[in-house]
Amino acid sequence: MHERSLPASPNWYCSRCSDVNSDGLLGVGAKNIIYLIDVSASSCRVVGELVGHKDLVSGFSFCQHAGQSHVCVSSHSDGSICFWDSHSKTLLSEHAAHQNPVSAVHWSPVDKNLVVSGDEKGIVVCHWYHTGDTASFFPEPRTIFCLTCSPHTWNVVAVGYKDGMIVLIDVSKKGEVMQRLRGHDDEIHSLVWSPVTGEDALYNRPEDSEAANGESAGEERGCYLASGSKDQTVRIWSTSKGKGVMTLKLPYLKKRGSAVDPGVKERLWLNVHWPKGRRTQLVSSCF
Repeated sequence: MHERSLPASPNWYCSRCSDVNSDGLLGVGAKNIIYLIDVSASSCRVVGELVGHKDLVSGFSFCQHAGQSHVCVSSHSDGSICFWDSHSKTLLSEHAAHQNPVSAVHWSPVDKNLVVSGDEKGIVVCHWYHTGDTASFFPEPRTIFCLTCSPHTWNVVAVGYKDGMIVLIDVSKKGEVMQRLRGHDDEIHSLVWSPVTGEDALYNRPEDSEAANGESAGEERGCYLASGSKDQTVRIWSTSKGKGVMTLKLPYLKKRGSAVDPGVKERLWLNVHWPKGRRTQLVSSCF
């Protein structure tokens, strides 16, 4: 007899509420449960659940480091951060450094022990998994919508806010703001770093070629960052220059000759993904 499972709907309007590890195991936050789904097989199947929390799951991230890829972290609307073993389906530990609902969490791709989370009041918390130590920072008095740790430098984190602001912070310097990236005028739904360092031109403009004499060394140290926003644009930012270098608008939506329904924008969640090995390609959600 074929087994069939019908898990709850994944939680809506969360910047990172699902993740997949190197073994092909997908974790999805749905209500207050995390469903574990094997997506490596020819047909996906639910292989377990992470249960034990009363409040809504707001974020989920696997540790992507060898030997630790079965460990994962979830954030919750009650302010707690939980660490799980996806093999045994058990809760390993939790911390309550946040005093407000947590809106984003990410396990650093560079440091296997660093987990960064942000809450609705703008507090950023760094948690070191091996020691249990935490440190809290308050880089901006704004509501955090998403955050993403750099895949190239352990101490750099990009944080996106409800009002459209993006900041790069240095968590080794008490959350010091390195750059403020201004351009979006609505919620930042997604942030993703280029999979490679350096800033080879994505396309050529005359003003870019003029900078070859003095800025090439700085561009090598920089890295592109892409953002998706409720303002219906995807923007690419140069971290070496501290400004946007490209704006991509979503295709215009037209229904049977009528104008765009104003309610459609309210439902838009613009997520962005930068595939590894494809430095000039971006994938995004749409209407």
